[in-house]
Amino acid sequence: MLQQQQVFLCLIHGCGQVFLVPDAAKDERFKYSSLVVGPSQIRFYAGAPLQYEDAQQNHYKIGALCLMDTVPCDLTAEQIILLQTLARLVCLCPCAHASVS
Repeated sequence: MLQQQQVFLCLIHGCGQVFLVPDAAKDERFKYSSLVVGPSQIRFYAGAPLQYEDAQQNHYKIGALCLMDTVPCDLTAEQIILLQTLARLVCLCPCAHASVS
């Protein structure tokens, strides 16, 4: 599953903000993905990039905080802000960037 999820992750890192796929089965980029047509049956995906800034203001993309569901849905503006906030909080955790320094 990780290899298929990397397709979603690559797009998150490319846009640098919350990436939403309300219905992956209807999205041309993902409708043939094994995450969508396989046993996982993923329909909804949202991901916020995890970005760490060190003391020298270098930025590192270290992953993504992702939400997935088997039913299509969308996020409200408030939920998007919450996802972004959670992603920032994850990056404040010392364990999140221990291997970067």
